Amino acid sequence: MKNILKTLICSLSAVCVSSFALAVGTVNMANVLQHSSETAKIQKTLTSHFSGEQKTLQAQAKNLQSALQNYEKNKAVMSKSQLAKTKTSLQKQEIALQQGKQKFQQAVTAMQMKLSKKLFADVKASIQTVAKRQKLDLVLPNTVVLYAGKTVDITDKVMSSLK
Repeated sequence: MKNILKTLICSLSAVCVSSFALAVGTVNMANVLQHSSETAKIQKTLTSHFSGEQKTLQAQAKNLQSALQNYEKNKAVMSKSQLAKTKTSLQKQEIALQQGKQKFQQAVTAMQMKLSKKLFADVKASIQTVAKRQKLDLVLPNTVVLYAGKTVDITDKVMSSLK
């Protein structure tokens, strides 16, 4: 009787486990985003929009570097008041440059996020479409899967559907 009960429990357990098996897909998101034509468009837009400001910051940095070299070269012959005045001026220029760089980086990041929203939505929709066609229950980025018994890489199909 105990053996029959054990056999029955084991067979029910196997049925339950097999009915909960997931079909798992993986996607190499870096590959998808890198090869997307939309990514190139976003990069081009960012470059054209911010190139003027970037050149201005580079010129400010070059001028500051030149002024610092000039200060180091001439500080031995400067008066104390002239040294203090020049040092204060250079510090103000450096702070302004750092603030300008920070503001620039924040603007670039904000615009990049704004422009990328559509791309991410398109990628997500493409993944969902491919997953439904492949009858997958779960799709994860390939970088977060530590172990899965059987996975299906759908990266190429996702990239194809984005084109």
